[in-house]
Amino acid sequence: NRDLNQYLYLRSITLVMLYAVPPFVAMIWMAEPIIRILYGEKWADCAPLLVYFAAFGPLLAMESLAGCVLAARDWLGREMLVQIAQLGVVSLGTVAGIPYGLEGMCAGVCLAALYGCVHLSWLASCCLNLPVRKIIAAPLVPLCYGLALLALWAGLDHQLHLRDSLPTPAYVAVLLAAGAVLYLGLFLCWPAPALAAERARWLKLVRVAPSSTVASPDQELPP
Repeated sequence: NRDLNQYLYLRSITLVMLYAVPPFVAMIWMAEPIIRILYGEKWADCAPLLVYFAAFGPLLAMESLAGCVLAARDWLGREMLVQIAQLGVVSLGTVAGIPYGLEGMCAGVCLAALYGCVHLSWLASCCLNLPVRKIIAAPLVPLCYGLALLALWAGLDHQLHLRDSLPTPAYVAVLLAAGAVLYLGLFLCWPAPALAAERARWLKLVRVAPSSTVASPDQELPP
């Protein structure tokens, strides 16, 4: 059932992004304090590398989901060609980045992630006869939530100077708590159609919504 496969693929992208975006965004904004807490002061200079990888994390997630579609539809041969080409891009990007140090090499790896995501997602769209615009639209709501998190943390840092006034563990804890409140508020209160069923599932789980008002998964399936 191609319609069902399209629906499951797009829904998988949306839900994976919903739960993956917050940690990626946290690592982007709080890379240095997180590294200081986990590994100590001597590793703080590695923070820019974590920012690079976290920024491209959503692309890796979408690449993985596209690969699952190709595997399920027996397009492994085409996927392997992309993986081989991606290995070449990683190698070239890493070598080209050597004069610029670890950050330059990391940028080369991230470029390979971008290539893999775009190429495999395009193959998935061809495999499922799915317009590319729908794949692009699938993660937009969670990504908007992530931008809201960045805006909140930037505002708190700018207005309250939390990074300078709080110990590192307290700084991370305060931002994570504020971010959790905002993210949950957006998820539960912003009526985004793409997340309506997941929102209803969570409301049912915490017994906020009567069970009779919660859409069942079957109601979401395409005709």
